[in-house]
Amino acid sequence: MIYLPEPDDARLATSQFIMSLLALKKSMGANRSRRVLLILDEAQEFIPDRVRSEDFTDMSNRAVEALLRHGRKYRAHCWLSTQRVAHLNVSALHQLHSYFVSVLPRSYDRWVIAEAFSLNTALLDRTIELETGEWPFVSYKATRQKNIPTFIKAPNNEDILASRLLGQK
Repeated sequence: MIYLPEPDDARLATSQFIMSLLALKKSMGANRSRRVLLILDEAQEFIPDRVRSEDFTDMSNRAVEALLRHGRKYRAHCWLSTQRVAHLNVSALHQLHSYFVSVLPRSYDRWVIAEAFSLNTALLDRTIELETGEWPFVSYKATRQKNIPTFIKAPNNEDILASRLLGQK
């Protein structure tokens, strides 16, 4: 886990790491290498829709998009997390195979998701009513249903842990 609070430093380090990782994976061969998962929180900082060279958004954008586009064949994967979908690079969004959608309070973000993944906007409007731990999950690979979300609810692990520590079941 790497935490870099300064966005410019985070973008530069992430882009260098991804490009080195992909070069290493390509030279080693996909079958001999272990899987790698890169998780990018606040993805709008790494793959924004507007890029500039002076803040390294151009470098991080190219690197993350390369990882999303080519990483699977080298067993290098990426999870993106963001609350500002409308500010993401659309080309990168189109590389995603599975995604969870949480509460989207901004109508523009809901519209962007609907457009990017061919979903019904009325369905995404329902995300405003979701409780903690509830998400629409969309993945043709996992569900064999194209553009049809499955609503899931995950238990709150903090509540489960607290009850077990207190001796309750």
